[in-house]
Amino acid sequence: TGPEPAAPAIARADIDGDPESVELSFEPTVATGVAVNATHMYWANTEAGTIERALIEGDGDPEVFVEGLENPQYVALDATHVYWSATGELDGEGKPQDGLGTIGRAEIGLTEGEEVDEDFITGANNPQGVAVNATHVYWANGGRLSGGGAEAVATRTIGRAVLGATEA
Repeated sequence: TGPEPAAPAIARADIDGDPESVELSFEPTVATGVAVNATHMYWANTEAGTIERALIEGDGDPEVFVEGLENPQYVALDATHVYWSATGELDGEGKPQDGLGTIGRAEIGLTEGEEVDEDFITGANNPQGVAVNATHVYWANGGRLSGGGAEAVATRTIGRAVLGATEA
């Protein structure tokens, strides 16, 4: 009942917002989050359990940068590393469990992620977006409400950890 939806893809447009510059199928792929540096764009492919990348100009094929991940969600970059949020083990209903989420990271190598650390930061509550600066990693905890009624404790917060720490 209606047209077929467009295939998943990363889109792009010029920074001036010119409608003529919009490319809705710039990089055909499944992508949850996207981050760019001077040469590459990086994204989480939740279906494949990978962090992937491609040249920023779209020249060449995308490459799997980090593989074998469980539920990677969003990505961020600094000068030397790619970071990603991961929900962690899901419960019997297929939902993330509070406290089991992680922020992973890998050193940006020439062809693949090096020194991959899936548990760089532990203890997050269904972490979603992720950001990084010179001293901290930040993420949105998309957790659930624990308990019930007036005793409910919200786990929907902004989390952060000092770079080099191991817990949220």
